[in-house]
Amino acid sequence: MKRKAEIVVVDDDLYSFKFFKNLLPETEYKIYSFAKGYEALEFMKNSTCDLILLDLRLPDISGLDVLQKIRQFENPPEVIMITGFSTVESAVQAMKLGAFDYVQKPFENIDEIKLLIEKALDKKFIRDENLFLKQQIRDISLTNKIITNHPSMHAVLHTVKKVAPLDSTVLITGESGTGKELIARLIHEMSPRAKNRFLTVNCAALSENLLESTLFGHEKGAFTGAVRLHRGYFEVANNGSIFLDEIGEISLMFQVKLLRVLEEKKFQRVGGTEDIHSDVRIIAATNRDLQKEVEKGNFREDLYYRINVVTINLPPLRERGDDILLLIHYFLQFFSEKYNKKIKSISPEAKELLLKYPWPGNVRELKNVIERAVILEESPEITPKSLPESLQIKSTPERSFRFDLPYHEAKQQFEREYIISLLKKCSGNIKRAAEISKIPRQNFYLKIKKYNLDLENFRLN
Repeated sequence: MKRKAEIVVVDDDLYSFKFFKNLLPETEYKIYSFAKGYEALEFMKNSTCDLILLDLRLPDISGLDVLQKIRQFENPPEVIMITGFSTVESAVQAMKLGAFDYVQKPFENIDEIKLLIEKALDKKFIRDENLFLKQQIRDISLTNKIITNHPSMHAVLHTVKKVAPLDSTVLITGESGTGKELIARLIHEMSPRAKNRFLTVNCAALSENLLESTLFGHEKGAFTGAVRLHRGYFEVANNGSIFLDEIGEISLMFQVKLLRVLEEKKFQRVGGTEDIHSDVRIIAATNRDLQKEVEKGNFREDLYYRINVVTINLPPLRERGDDILLLIHYFLQFFSEKYNKKIKSISPEAKELLLKYPWPGNVRELKNVIERAVILEESPEITPKSLPESLQIKSTPERSFRFDLPYHEAKQQFEREYIISLLKKCSGNIKRAAEISKIPRQNFYLKIKKYNLDLENFRLN
């Protein structure tokens, strides 16, 4: 045994305590003794004992009742029952209730009893080790998924660890591509809900009707095409978590429906009349300033306070210092292995471009750029030719406007750079870019085609 085992003897017969005290050396075992069941239970509430040697008959409570209470502990000790009145029925009942085994008084086969105790302790130690390893795996998973050495991200991870075990709603803010979904998933994985479903929905990508059907489900015949009953996320993810990405994009009408399920924990399927109860943790995310949206009348104040119980703000990549280089090398190694390429380094010129670039699409954009470079690169190192044109343009100093061009060409130059800069600002979200520019969405697509822009360089999936 790797550590000193803690054993509790619960028996009103002093003979039992003396027997186990003599059997088990103090160098390997720490033994406590109680004559009454309730005294032992009170002690065990604040202790981490490994094994209980429990008499079936106690002066204040049945040993079987004590066993049942012990089995309700979060990490219960193993239990060996002691009896001088052993019957097959009582032994079988104790085993069914979770006892490891039982011994009979008077204690005759000393070696067999000691072996039984060691087996019970081995089982407990293995269980403890598994619990410890599971926690370690969670911590390792957290460390591996978030590649960072920056204090601002360490603060984020600290908050994640604090809020994950709780059941409060969480609002994750930050620019597109900063890793909001990853943080949401970590919160779920480190929570008591981890064994249940974690479902994500991009509120900006769905129409209001489709979003309602996705979250709440619909009854058969609720609308044209609803040929069968469909269970929504709030039903499927019961006792789990739902991640509502881009929650700032939902309509005021749908905000009312979402507020109801958050407040009352019940909803109705589209086309249904029956209330369905749902216990789901909501983790929401946005790249908008929801406080300003509330002031503008675009977002309900009551819903804002309902989802904004705990806020986690993710810093943009450009503010994370050396994390950029750390992530570059991480993604380089990852994608080189994935695509079986022998690319080990980055040329000084490419490195300079990557470090000067402001990364408006943040970590997601960096990941896509490195993946693209690994796929296209033909030399043993990443060179500028495998980097996207948009990155190289943005990495160079701002050019002064050219007055030597004809008006039509100058206008086209400005329009092209304007479209590029807008797409970068909106991380390829055409709807947002069209709203900001006041250009109809169809016309915006035509301009992208006109200037032969690769939308995948901006729309970071």
